[in-house]
Amino acid sequence: MNMLTLWMFGTALESVWGTRRFLQFYFFCGVGAGVCVIVLNALFGSMNTRTIGASGAI
Repeated sequence: MNMLTLWMFGTALESVWGTRRFLQFYFFCGVGAGVCVIVLNALFGSMNTRTIGASGAI
């Protein structure tokens, strides 16, 4: 489902923003999601959850 969502919405964004800006946005979202997972796990004490693949960036 993640890759389908990326294809459906990413194609439109890439055509408007261009490849370079879209990739920056995509990687920023992925890193941001990873940071959010780490911070929330630290705050709530659960260190067993993970974000795998494109889930965070989507």
